[in-house]
Amino acid sequence: LQGDWSSDVCSSDLLTPSAVFTQEVARLFSAWGWDVKLNQHVNDVGVDLFAHSKDGSAIVQCKHLDTSPATQDVRDLAGCRHAFGADFGLLVSIHPPSTSRPNGFFSDKGQLEFWHLGHLLEQCLTQYRKRTGETAPPDATRAEFLNSDGTPISWEADQKDAAE
Repeated sequence: LQGDWSSDVCSSDLLTPSAVFTQEVARLFSAWGWDVKLNQHVNDVGVDLFAHSKDGSAIVQCKHLDTSPATQDVRDLAGCRHAFGADFGLLVSIHPPSTSRPNGFFSDKGQLEFWHLGHLLEQCLTQYRKRTGETAPPDATRAEFLNSDGTPISWEADQKDAAE
């Protein structure tokens, strides 16, 4: 990502919430030192971002959905990671995917990680601490995404259904 395009993201009425979510995830990766390229093809073949750092290459699929990503999304990400020869595959979503047996299989075998808003918040707080040397100011809404120890909340499929 080059230049200051944050004003374009915030001011555009033409972007869908999914596109804004993807661009904001790209901004975070860029802030963390990754070289990021948005995949702006209409048919993105399951890859929203291509990212490279000293740790390797990653493909990122961003899901801005009201529900957890489906097993098909996880399987598609595993295939894309392999097809593009990336070191890592990352599925970033509002809600975590279920901890089903197939998702666990694809995660273990496919070098995949699943991040939801709690993971992004955890990373942002870590980055804030690194840059300022201080703990981030308190915010009551963090409890929706983080445990009391600062780790992301993980939902089992049946727990999520019961909570809603």
